[in-house]
Amino acid sequence: MSYTATAQRWLYWTDEQITEVLFEMATDEVAERLAAEMVASIRLARDELSRSSGPVWWLVHPLAWKVQRFSSQQATVEVWTMRLLSAADIAVPQTEWVTIVMDLEWQAGTWRLASFQDVAGPTPMTGPRDEPWQPEPFDDALDGFTRLDGEPVVSTGS
Repeated sequence: MSYTATAQRWLYWTDEQITEVLFEMATDEVAERLAAEMVASIRLARDELSRSSGPVWWLVHPLAWKVQRFSSQQATVEVWTMRLLSAADIAVPQTEWVTIVMDLEWQAGTWRLASFQDVAGPTPMTGPRDEPWQPEPFDDALDGFTRLDGEPVVSTGS
């Protein structure tokens, strides 16, 4: 679960912090490649979101998990996750529901990420009273709210 939740903080971290954490999380065989891919992806997102004229809301919340396969040296874990993004002028308020499938290997006395993939869904319907919001009223309605994880609402870039 913590591997999945870490993605929420990457937007606010420097490239060096992302790289450091991925080298701690991933197996020796894939750490360099995963770090390079993730830094490039997050850098692109940061650059795009920095053009927003308002707050950037980026939340990643693991909701449920199951162990698909387990042995003393390898495991496959699925984590059902909700992602929320909103950024004025860039992205209307939206959620994405994914199941993140992670292959883990026991290495250096801890479970490390060997690979992962996002699988769409399962995606619930919105509630009967829910209507889509535009970014500005969304931001206004959340003005003064503090995120539970303490991360900033406005993207700081790198």
